[in-house]
Amino acid sequence: MQEITKNIYIEDQYPGVTLGVIVTPRGLIQIDAPPSPEEARSWRASLMSLGGGMERVLVNMDAHPDRTLGARAMDCTVIAHEKTASIFRTRPSTFKAQGEETGADWESIPGLGSVRWAPPEVSFSDQMTLHWGDSPVLLEHHPGPSNGSIWVHLPQEKVLFVGDTVLKNQPPFPAGSNLKAWLASLNLLPGLVLQGVRVHQRPRRRGEHSRH
Repeated sequence: MQEITKNIYIEDQYPGVTLGVIVTPRGLIQIDAPPSPEEARSWRASLMSLGGGMERVLVNMDAHPDRTLGARAMDCTVIAHEKTASIFRTRPSTFKAQGEETGADWESIPGLGSVRWAPPEVSFSDQMTLHWGDSPVLLEHHPGPSNGSIWVHLPQEKVLFVGDTVLKNQPPFPAGSNLKAWLASLNLLPGLVLQGVRVHQRPRRRGEHSRH
């Protein structure tokens, strides 16, 4: 786990996802979950030493299994965009790993079996602000990679989590995307970078041939 600025941490050692956590007086704002329940429980245990208040919330930046399969094991309220919540309403209640060959990172996890989804309990349409401390945490809808993609923006700390909007060491994956909206989201980033905002994206996924 790496502290990128005071009370804001990232973890990129789990396959397919860069996790984030914001420590506030009210509790922890967690960004995405590891791709397996076992890894999620390990991640949750590692967060116990960070301090902050007693409450916990998990923000899903989109509906991809690499960042949502372990959400239930995080054992807290889940927040996502309303279009991500809509995707969960159309899925079976249980995810079955057998028979999938898409190249996504979760497929490399041994013994995954069946996993119950944790659908978002709180959703929003355009923007949601969490006031858990002295500075706000903004959840902003920025479609493109998927219709429900969001950013997590801490304007006072000048930190921005962009999920799949920017891909590290690989070309964009257009299936299921909205390219016009994606370009519009990308066009916002240079101005933010010039203002000193640090942008954090997810790591390269292995092969990923199809969107879930």
